Amino acid sequence: MGGFNLTGFTIAAQVWDKERTGKFADFSVSIPTPSNGTFFISLTRTQTATFTPNELHYDVKLKDPSDKQEYYVAGIIFVKEGYTEFSSP
Repeated sequence: MGGFNLTGFTIAAQVWDKERTGKFADFSVSIPTPSNGTFFISLTRTQTATFTPNELHYDVKLKDPSDKQEYYVAGIIFVKEGYTEFSSP
């Protein structure tokens, strides 16, 4: 089964509050193998440090070479404060 060919596509992804009044972050996006439809989104530790324990919303939007745009996936990030820390060597 082949993947969705992303050759020539642009991808954007963002994190917002539920009301869409405050943007928390832009995901970094990479498309290592566009012909197989593989892409990755990621956030840095610094970016997620601004996420308060709450519910945030994200989506991923694709733009094809002819400028047609559509939302590909959307979801909710349930932000919880963690407990585990790495110990210093």
